[in-house]
Amino acid sequence: GRFLYAPLALWPRAGRYDPPAGALAMLGNRHPTWTGILFRSTVLDEVGTMDAEVGSPADLDFELRVAARFPFVVTFDPCAAYLNHATSVSAGEDATVIAGYRRMASNLASDDRLAAEFRDRLASMLQVQMRRKLIEIVVKGLCAERVDVAGAAADALAAGYADAFETRLAIATFRLCRRSQTARSLLRAVERSRLSIRAAQSRRATRRH
Repeated sequence: GRFLYAPLALWPRAGRYDPPAGALAMLGNRHPTWTGILFRSTVLDEVGTMDAEVGSPADLDFELRVAARFPFVVTFDPCAAYLNHATSVSAGEDATVIAGYRRMASNLASDDRLAAEFRDRLASMLQVQMRRKLIEIVVKGLCAERVDVAGAAADALAAGYADAFETRLAIATFRLCRRSQTARSLLRAVERSRLSIRAAQSRRATRRH
């Protein structure tokens, strides 16, 4: 019964978004929850159906492929709700989810109907999203006492994104929290505060719209 997050509430405006701007706006964990999207069936002729091999982020992959080719309209009216729970797919993600993001990037990069400049920009933004997804898994893993899951994500960060400041901070956090229950308790408090702030921002934005 708690309001947790509304990705679209943080978008700058309602109305029509044309490609490729609409696809770019979806990145950074702001893609619409697809239970609140009405799709025209004609998009299937252009982009095909869901790619099951992408795995848990298949919804984002499908939305990006559609938004890269078609305009869409955003409304801030509440259209659907989703339930966040401990056994959801996103709650159980581990570092292997990055393989799905890489396939997503490949799906878009191989679509020669899209402008090369757009594909390059999208690829760059997806790299950032992959890095942040791994950081999210480190934090969620530590908060849930799944230290092995957090460790695998930290290793993937070190292997693929070692130069980023966020990566170094996440790895340092993992090393500290792996050894200290007190540090993990503090991290949980920080994460609860972050999520509470994000929820409050979404509520304010929803009321404002």
